Amino acid sequence: MRTTVIATSRRWLEALGLFGPVFWLWRVLREWSPALERRNRQLRDAAPAGSLPIPPNELIFAVMASRDVQVFLDTGARSQAAIARIFREAGLEPSRAGAILDFGCGCGRVLRHWRGVVPDGVVHGTDYNPDAVAWVAANLPHVTAGRNALEPPFRYGPATFDAVYALSVFTHLTVELEAAWLAELERVTKPGGVVLLTTQGDHYRPKLSPAELAAYDRGDVVVRQASLAGSNWCATFHPEPYVRRVFGRAFDLIRYEPGGAPGIVGQDLVLLRRRAESS
Repeated sequence: MRTTVIATSRRWLEALGLFGPVFWLWRVLREWSPALERRNRQLRDAAPAGSLPIPPNELIFAVMASRDVQVFLDTGARSQAAIARIFREAGLEPSRAGAILDFGCGCGRVLRHWRGVVPDGVVHGTDYNPDAVAWVAANLPHVTAGRNALEPPFRYGPATFDAVYALSVFTHLTVELEAAWLAELERVTKPGGVVLLTTQGDHYRPKLSPAELAAYDRGDVVVRQASLAGSNWCATFHPEPYVRRVFGRAFDLIRYEPGGAPGIVGQDLVLLRRRAESS
């Protein structure tokens, strides 16, 4: 009964164009608490001298829908360590890479943890959120940061990066934007380079409506709130056959792991390799 009421309410709000604002307000109210704010202040006050600054709670919330500083720091560290391990397993040692790109870097949840792992300047960050990118540029000196638009192109030249990762980016794109960004990632990745993406797959089947589930089980991508693409309000769900068919057009798909996204519970890991010759 509760699931039916939630699904019906969501459809009504979407029809009225109010789903995004209402959902955002609900998350803000759910996440805010005096106890959490006290813990956040204590963490900031206890930060060792010389440590990297912690973004404002509002920026943290904007990129991960939570104001919890400890979660921000812990999940970022786990994600970075997992990404480095996955790159190594694919034959790329991050410390010897010439350039690595965090596409959808937010306010540096993962970027901050590359300090000391790779030389300064190796890691680049780009995001659609201008406030988040500005904070990274001002506060993470080991990172080269800049903003991307909702649509390509990047500001980078061809074959710039040895490796790219995009955590929970393709989970918020329409089919058209997804195709455009896959082509752009092919352009900026070196031949033989690796691209790590995450998608929402079978773990999210129970959240789909009957019509959405029917499309998903046919192997079609499901997109909610397409008009809000690029924001957390747009949600995209990728069945595995679709990922293999579509993502494999421009790249070699070398690893698909359901639920294996680094540091993101439930999302799938998609690891691609840029072909030596463009097809």
